[in-house]
Amino acid sequence: MLKIVALIPIEDRLIIKPDPPETVMKGIIIPDSAQQKKLTGTVAAVGPGKKDSEGKFIDVGVKAGDRIMYHQYSGLEFFVDGERFIQMKSVENLVCKIEEKEVTEGDNSDVRFDYDDEPVG
Repeated sequence: MLKIVALIPIEDRLIIKPDPPETVMKGIIIPDSAQQKKLTGTVAAVGPGKKDSEGKFIDVGVKAGDRIMYHQYSGLEFFVDGERFIQMKSVENLVCKIEEKEVTEGDNSDVRFDYDDEPVG
């Protein structure tokens, strides 16, 4: 019998560990068919990236351990030892990285949006 010991993505592919479904109403779990899927997870593994015309790897933009949001129907779902994972191409399916911080009561700081490009106009 063979056992999977490592998941090693190729090129710009990612392996995502999706967040578990939410439990509501004192322990009742809503079946997958009746709930909207959570579209967040943690990057479990990252490929080296695609190569540019000079043969250098193009950075994927995320690393293992990053929290991300992704498109609803993106990637390929698979299971390893009963654990659910999603394999996807990074550029096509990632929505954003998620930064989290501990907050104290009364902390009214807003969500920050970072953009790679300069504003137009």
